[in-house]
Parts: sequence; C-alpha cells; structure tokens
Amino acid sequence: MPKRQLLAAVLVLLSLGAFAAYVALRPPSMTLEETRTAILSGAPLEEEVWDALRYYADRDDPVAQNNLAVALLRSDTVLPEVSPMALLEAASVSGLPAARYNRVILSPKDRDLAADQIDLQINLLQQNIEVGDRPSMRLLSDRLTPNTWRERLPDGTDPRSELLAQAATDGTANAHLLRAQYNWRQARGSDDPAFVTTALTAYHAAFEAGDARGAEGIGHIMRLNRPEHRAAIHASGLSPDPLVWFARAGDMGLVTARCSYGLLVMDDFTEFQAVRANAALLTILMSNNPNVPRAISDLQACANPAPRPQTPNPPFGDPALYLSEVRPTWTSLANSPGWANQTLGILSLYGIGLPRDEDAARRYLTTAAEPHGFSSAADILQSLSAP
Repeated sequence: MPKRQLLAAVLVLLSLGAFAAYVALRPPSMTLEETRTAILSGAPLEEEVWDALRYYADRDDPVAQNNLAVALLRSDTVLPEVSPMALLEAASVSGLPAARYNRVILSPKDRDLAADQIDLQINLLQQNIEVGDRPSMRLLSDRLTPNTWRERLPDGTDPRSELLAQAATDGTANAHLLRAQYNWRQARGSDDPAFVTTALTAYHAAFEAGDARGAEGIGHIMRLNRPEHRAAIHASGLSPDPLVWFARAGDMGLVTARCSYGLLVMDDFTEFQAVRANAALLTILMSNNPNVPRAISDLQACANPAPRPQTPNPPFGDPALYLSEVRPTWTSLANSPGWANQTLGILSLYGIGLPRDEDAARRYLTTAAEPHGFSSAADILQSLSAP
C-alpha cells in the first residue's frame, strides 16, 4: 500500500476513534431530572433513559447511582456489568439518605442475622434520622425488635414510639396509621391510658388524611370498650359508637369495615336456635332498628367480597429515590364472610329483614358450610333436610 493511502487509512481510523470517544464522553440527550420524571411515569424506560442514568452514574453522581439501581430493581432489564447493590453502596457512602434506606430495606429482616449486619442497618438508618429522613424513622421502628433496642441502646428505652411520632409529622395517612397501630398494640397489654389516647388521635388523623383504616381502627377500639380505656375514650371527644366509625370506613370502600358493621348489628342472628325460638319477637324488634337495612347491605358485600388488588407497596417521598414503603397492615377478613353468609341464610330462612326465601337461605348456608367450613351452617342445612 502506498504511503499516501496508508496515511489516509490511519487518519480515518484515528478519526473514527476520536468520534467514538466523543460519543462516549458527550452529555446524554436527557438530564438527570428528566430521567427521574421517566421513572416516575411507571412506563418501561426507553434506551435513552438507561443511557443517561449510566452516564451520570459512571461519573459518581449519587442520585444517578441510586436511581439506576432502583430502576433496575423495578424492571426486568439486566445490565450484566452493573450491580444494583454496588451502586447503592457507592451512593450511600456519598451520604444520600435514600441510598442508605434502600440498602437497609433490601437487607434481610431476621432475628438470626449476625450482630454486625444488624448494627450496620441501625447505623445507616440513624445517620438518616440525624438529617431528618422520616422514611428512615418508620423503617427503624419496624426493624427494632425488643431484643435489638434493649441490647444496643445505652439506656435500654424503647425508641419506637418517639420515632413514629416524629415520622407522623409529615402528615401522611400512612405515618399516622403506623403510629396508631403501634400504640394500640401497646395499649392492649398496658393499663397506661396514654397509649389509647395516642392511638385514637393517630387513627383519627389517618382518617382525616383519607385512609378508611383510620375510621375502622377507631371503631374497633370503641367496640372493645375496655373499662381501663373508657376515660381515654371519653376524653378524646370522639363518638363512642363503633357503628359510626365502621359506617364511615365502609362508605370509603373498606369491606372489612362493612363486615364489622353488619355483624355487629346482627350479632343476635348468628345462633340458629335462639332465632328459631324468638323469630317473631326479633322480627318486631329489628323492624324498628334503623340500622338493619344498612347492616344487611353490608353483610351482602361481606358475604362475597371482591379480592383486594395484589399490588406492590408504592414508593413514598420521592418515588424515583425510594424503593418501597413500610406500610401498616390491612384488617384481615378472617371468618367474617362465613359469618355473613350464615347470618344472611338465617335471616332469609325466617324472613327477618329479608324476604322469606328458603332457596336463598340454602345458598347462603351452603357457602358458609363449604368454602368457609362452618359446621354450624352445615347443621342448619341438615336440620332443614330432616323429615
């Protein structure tokens, strides 16, 4: 090859190499804020988003490192040379609270963890709490079992109540519910009325923030009506009638509260023998009870509840930064649908609050007996079949 052609070829190669280096180093077409918006949309991320996240993460931007890890963990995308945990570790070393939080929430919650792993989780969250990170307050209260805080805190005091109180200052229903549930658990094992007072206050705050579980929680406290709780209940200024609170929660679409309302009003109709002996009297009494129509409607909703959507816990704070949320539990339906079907079967059988309809009664009782395993409903069905 002549020298002139060889030189031209070398120049072409050098030009291509320079162009490739320029492409690798040039700023991406999206800003970091635009990638955050793309993550928030919930849609699958386009290639340009991945490219931008990698560009900023490769330059040790802690937000990009954290968000790239979050994006990978939320999607089916795999980047073989990229480790989400390594990214989170790097971002947490830089001091990003969300990265510290995400490291902990991805770590096992296990009483048998090695002491150094427990200490690492607590240390990461405490660093966040020092800068006011409320999600970390909630997560630390969740991770601190009695054994861990007794062993690791100098004065041996339980910090969970204070952590949840601080976290609830963000005003979210979720934070209020976590605080309410913690204090209500404590109240059931203590004579201290302060726990009941705090539980009622926090449940009411959650209800006012739009979560039906707040009203339902108040209803359960009022329904239990323990003597040692009555002073705190009276001082709260809230209605002591559990039906008021179950109705409010039911109106917000909470089926467990509808179960509680219907079964509480119809409590006398769960025993077949008692109803059979007093059907005429009970018909008169219940016809004068203004709560009966609603109770029957709520029992019908409870008897065949729609399944709760199986969606993952949503993120909170800045959803592009935090992986998921420590959330309060939902009230379990437990045996309520079984009781609802048995009660509706008895009401239909005797025409109390419902038209007398033996076929409908059999359908309700069969549902209570078979899917829900109520032997009492099976006994009633057997008695109906007896000559």
